[in-house]
Amino acid sequence: MELNQLYCFLTVARLEHMTKASEELHITQPALSRTIARLEEDIGVQLFDRDGKTIHLNEYGQTVRRYAQRIFGEIDNLRYHIDDLKGGNTGTIYIGSSFPGRERDWMVDCMAAYMLLNPNVSIHQYEYNIRDLRQALEAREIDLAISTSVIQSQTIQWEHLCLERLGIILSHNHPLAQKETISMNDLRNEHFYCNNANSDVQDLTRSLCEHARFIPSIQFEGEFPLLIGAAISQGRGVSIISERGFLASSHSRNRRDWEDKIMFRHLTEDYCVRDFGVAVLADRYLPTAVEDFYRCLMQCNASCDNVPLATSDEIVTTE
Repeated sequence: MELNQLYCFLTVARLEHMTKASEELHITQPALSRTIARLEEDIGVQLFDRDGKTIHLNEYGQTVRRYAQRIFGEIDNLRYHIDDLKGGNTGTIYIGSSFPGRERDWMVDCMAAYMLLNPNVSIHQYEYNIRDLRQALEAREIDLAISTSVIQSQTIQWEHLCLERLGIILSHNHPLAQKETISMNDLRNEHFYCNNANSDVQDLTRSLCEHARFIPSIQFEGEFPLLIGAAISQGRGVSIISERGFLASSHSRNRRDWEDKIMFRHLTEDYCVRDFGVAVLADRYLPTAVEDFYRCLMQCNASCDNVPLATSDEIVTTE
């Protein structure tokens, strides 16, 4: 059994398609088929159930995949550990998140402060939806996954970072604008506008409405925040947004005319919050640079949770 055989096997297992796997591996399909056949011969069992051109991992294949993933995981750990011993606090940190980086001032501040103290460390930050974020972490494409949806399993360790209150934006002329407080039940007959660029809030819109025992009427979904803001300023509906997200947009220098026609109100229910956390692979060796950044994130937890939140009366308009 050779490492190359296991590597090719993992690629086929992930894609469940010999042609696509051979293209990704940059080898011919007959050569890939021979490699898989030799691995099956070495192990003594078939690893895939084949139905014409369709292949699926069988029970034996699933077991081999788990062990193969551990083997390559340990090889990665070995490389990281040796690099640590050679170079100290250097290297690269790969971060994944399921929300726009511009929305989280504390995370941006954390990265900036860390990079100033560690000029020999480079940081790469990528945005994913929740499903792809977890897959990227499990595939070791990223070192850390930061999300408002809990990512946890026997192989993934999750740590809470901070809580953030949610509310809605609505037009000054909207009937609900006259209310001192707004609850999810008040939104039962509203049209919702969801920004697909922010998968966390998009998913939360449905989950919060489900928690309040109604199905939301989604008027619009798309990555067009300016369209959403303009529509809401005309009284066409509401949009769930974080308090910090609203404050960040209201302090922007490039303001639109319609931004003076919308307002923010907190949602009163205790469950109307986002719970930020960070996930790492439990069995993965974290290089010194990643460990230090991880601790930096945990310290930012306090500054995020303890920032005084404005009252409804304090942030009624964008003026």
